[in-house]
Amino acid sequence: MNQEMHDGVRDLCGWLAHICMPSLYSSRYGRLIMAATTMGGSCAAGGLTKEKLKPFATPKVASMLALVCCLDAVYMLSLYKAVTLISPVYVAAIKRGGGVLMSSLIGVSFFGESVTGRLPPIFAIAAGVVLLCLK
Repeated sequence: MNQEMHDGVRDLCGWLAHICMPSLYSSRYGRLIMAATTMGGSCAAGGLTKEKLKPFATPKVASMLALVCCLDAVYMLSLYKAVTLISPVYVAAIKRGGGVLMSSLIGVSFFGESVTGRLPPIFAIAAGVVLLCLK
């Protein structure tokens, strides 16, 4: 099964889940459904073998995957809590603007990226988020 067909199967499964089970297919379960359909498609295509899964069983990689899962859970729970406390419009703006700011800071701090020419747009986005959230 080629990649294009695999993507088509995954999209079809996601669409069917959305149509047949709208209460199940929410943002909470979207990642789980997409992961399950991707693994199922990979299994059906014969691409999921013990040899290919072996590197994920090493302690270093397994602990990193567990850490990513825990951080994603904290992120999603924080996002849902924020939506219950303030307007979803503000939450979306803060999430998008904060994501740009955080990725820029991480890029400069950990990967040595240059900020030459990037500071005005970054500050404009951050200022826009702040102005939007001010009442």
